[in-house]
Amino acid sequence: MDVRKACYLILDQIGSIIGQISEEDLSKPVQAFTGITIGQHFRHSIEFLQCLKIGYKRGVINYDDR
Repeated sequence: MDVRKACYLILDQIGSIIGQISEEDLSKPVQAFTGITIGQHFRHSIEFLQCLKIGYKRGVINYDDR
């Protein structure tokens, strides 16, 4: 599987999961995530995918650019 397809698959999975979680639960701090919310965790994951997409096109992936 190429990188693009893998990213779309991950985004589809994130969208499916988020669709099953209430807004209240998305905004509650989670101890297992060291106090960040589920929503913040997903946003963080999406930011990494965005860096991958941009960097992949340039040939250099820099996660510090997020």
